[in-house]
Amino acid sequence: MHKRLNLKKNIARHTHLNNKHFFIGLSLGENQTSETGIAVLNRKLDLLRIDKLYTNPEIEAFFRSFSSLTDSIICISLAKNTLHLSSKWRQDEKNIHAFKLYESSEDMLWTNRFSERGNDLYSYLNNLGISTYRYNIHIAKMMLNLIPPFKKRSQPGCKYLQTVIKDTLSVNNLPNNLIAISALDATIGAYTGWTMAMDGENSGYYYIKPFCDQKVVVPLKNNPRPILDE
Repeated sequence: MHKRLNLKKNIARHTHLNNKHFFIGLSLGENQTSETGIAVLNRKLDLLRIDKLYTNPEIEAFFRSFSSLTDSIICISLAKNTLHLSSKWRQDEKNIHAFKLYESSEDMLWTNRFSERGNDLYSYLNNLGISTYRYNIHIAKMMLNLIPPFKKRSQPGCKYLQTVIKDTLSVNNLPNNLIAISALDATIGAYTGWTMAMDGENSGYYYIKPFCDQKVVVPLKNNPRPILDE
């Protein structure tokens, strides 16, 4: 009985998400002086907008001006907690892969690596009934095989990521000029939202442990999928 009820809930959730036509990715900076990337895709994976923002008022102004929020899936990245790790172990300096799925110490929980920035925005959008989720950009890149063989914020690293997003994820209308890493990370977030509309749970995406009671979604490895007509 419980299995049938859970199956019905999953089908209802997927049907709701399947009707969305726009997918917004927001790659949050560590604070209001660090750039935040934003990207918008449609169901055909056309890039409709890609930009950089900085302050919370700028981010809020974007969402207030976007006329199709109720027809969108929004994925907000988890912002790094710069106070948790010393500069020697900052995640940008090395590609660090988890070797434990379950940690015994509270200090070692993966959620401690991220700050609460974005929580208020998530709650605001969620209370409006907007389909809003969080995503971990590092896990998303690993799952989609997008880890560049170069330093993250270097010019070769940005160029590589821009190329594989175009070729591997089949995102259309990417600019020819070099795109900032924050905007590329936001495009991956928008693509994560797109997978939620195109595939069911555990097929195109899955959930990991919540962050502050917020759903954290991970895209599964890219596979060819049919593009539904708008």
